[in-house]
Amino acid sequence: MKNFFAFIGAIVFIAALVFVGIYLYNKYVKTDAGEFEIVYAYEKMVESSSIDNKQMYVKKYNGKSPENIVIPEKAKDQNGTERMVTGIRARAFANNKNLKTIEIPSGIVYFEGYIFKGCDNLETIILKTDDVIKHSSFDTAFEGVDLAKVTFIVESEDVKETLLRNYPQANIQIR
Repeated sequence: MKNFFAFIGAIVFIAALVFVGIYLYNKYVKTDAGEFEIVYAYEKMVESSSIDNKQMYVKKYNGKSPENIVIPEKAKDQNGTERMVTGIRARAFANNKNLKTIEIPSGIVYFEGYIFKGCDNLETIILKTDDVIKHSSFDTAFEGVDLAKVTFIVESEDVKETLLRNYPQANIQIR
């Protein structure tokens, strides 16, 4: 009888390992399946704000990412209305292993944290805005990025100074 319970225990243990493995694979590895798309949302950027000021922002991506992504200046909301894209949510491109270059249009001035965390192959971030310091803090937006490997290409000295204030080791070039 003791051997029978040991056998059942081993089967249960193996089944548990299989289920945990499937869960971890689906959650952390299988993010690059299917056709690539950027997912947008038209909502309040700051949830705690009492002002009903909705913004169009990049929420996340789905599918297999190309190496180079250009975020468009406009996107359609849930009702099909075309709107300016003004922000990027936290972890929107996190763990994107294919991403090498991303171009962020001038209309995006709201950045949340850890946008590119785990993007191990990221080489270039092009920031086309010269308005960043008016609306956004970069204090955690680029946390998790290997700054030794990434070059920021910016439009103005103000944006460069803002980035250097938060990431003194960053490699920044003015276009």
